[in-house]
Amino acid sequence: MTELASPRMPSIAPTGSERTNPPAPSMLARIIGGTVAVGILVTVWFVDSSTRVPWIATGLTLAFGIVAAIEFAALVRLKGLVARGALLPMLCALYLLGRAILLERGLDPGAYAEWGILVATIVVSFVELRRADAVVGVPRAAMQIWGFVWILLFGMLLDVLLIPTAPRGIELTLFLLFTSKCNDIGGYLVGKLVGGPKLAPKVSPGKTVSGSIGGVLLSLGFTFAAGGSVVPEWSPWQLALFSVVISAVTQLADLGESLFKRHCGAKDSSHIVPTFGGALDMIDSLVLAAPAGWALYDAFGVW
Repeated sequence: MTELASPRMPSIAPTGSERTNPPAPSMLARIIGGTVAVGILVTVWFVDSSTRVPWIATGLTLAFGIVAAIEFAALVRLKGLVARGALLPMLCALYLLGRAILLERGLDPGAYAEWGILVATIVVSFVELRRADAVVGVPRAAMQIWGFVWILLFGMLLDVLLIPTAPRGIELTLFLLFTSKCNDIGGYLVGKLVGGPKLAPKVSPGKTVSGSIGGVLLSLGFTFAAGGSVVPEWSPWQLALFSVVISAVTQLADLGESLFKRHCGAKDSSHIVPTFGGALDMIDSLVLAAPAGWALYDAFGVW
């Protein structure tokens, strides 16, 4: 079996015909990288909380969403399906920016989401129809629309962060994010230390059943440890349900991105984030965790 290669992205990774993977990061490298990431998030929380205006968190969300769209287009280009890679990132950037502006002005972006999907579908379809190539035009358009929907779902993180009726938006966003990422951390550590049966060997050979359980347990531990200060009105069963649901959709989204990368013949979405791959690799879990978290916050009366 040939080695999977990571895509070379314009303006992000150097171009070249060679596509080789760097050595897999060690557990120590991942722990150091994770510690740095946590430190950055805590710093963002401290600065944004002190001003009660989450400009830094909003900017990071927009940046990760746009770069992830660029990476998505680059991955699909490996299959020869997206010739105009700038189209998808441009649409995603406009959508995320528009969503943030609507929320900042106290408007409900949900009322405009259908228009965003409609406009993106029309634009993509028109571009592909002009090619008059039914063989690759249909899958090319489908891939770009799929990528847009991914960013649309990830964009719901902005709803938690900026929704006017939730003055705890910064804390709720980090609570959701850390619950999701604790699943990733617990899954990685337990999977490495315990091993055992594979969870989905044909999709992601490195993931194990023990790691899946470990991820859920670490998420539960974090949720109960931090929930008392973030959502003190929640009962223990609400905290447990929140943690289990977020863990489940996190693992599903991660497997979905692994399947997509394997289809495109890539191991990482890019090499721009040391030890973690690309932006798409870092936000993949939030594609489903963001809307699931928003729905649970709404169901449990947070706003």
